[in-house]
Amino acid sequence: MTFRKNLSLYLNELWIIILCGILTGAFIYERINHAFPCPLCLLQRLGMIATAIGPLMNLLFGFRSAHYGLAIIGALFGASVSMRQILLHVCKDFSEYGHPVFGLELYTWAFLVACFSILGTAFLLMLFEKSEEYREKAPLRPLGYIAITFLILIVVANVMGTFLECGFTFCPDNPTQIVY
Repeated sequence: MTFRKNLSLYLNELWIIILCGILTGAFIYERINHAFPCPLCLLQRLGMIATAIGPLMNLLFGFRSAHYGLAIIGALFGASVSMRQILLHVCKDFSEYGHPVFGLELYTWAFLVACFSILGTAFLLMLFEKSEEYREKAPLRPLGYIAITFLILIVVANVMGTFLECGFTFCPDNPTQIVY
């Protein structure tokens, strides 16, 4: 295996773990502060999960530029939802939603994560080679198994949390309690 492919594998595994760590941090933060995620927050999480699907597909099926494209689309979706929420709270008539973390609201952090995901994807695309060896699926390494397991667990936790908050109806704009 070439150095570039090995580096790409490691960076894709690390990228999934970082995104899942951010999602886990937000999940724990909201539970500790009894702050239920709003619909825009849930969409931002969906954008991060969609972003993580790109590198996941690289690990499972081999490197493809389409997988990186999926990650960019997920990050752009997350960035646009985050920017909408940021712009909502720029207006003086709207109050802040949640509690700041290191001086910034979670939706601002979500925007920064999406921007850095796009930047990271650009970097990984520069490493990308069109050779057949690069496109072949590499055997999963322990870090790959950890990344995939972490992603599955965080997706399941978010689906369950969203169901408990919203049930089978639309999520409330300003959630204050668990429905189920």
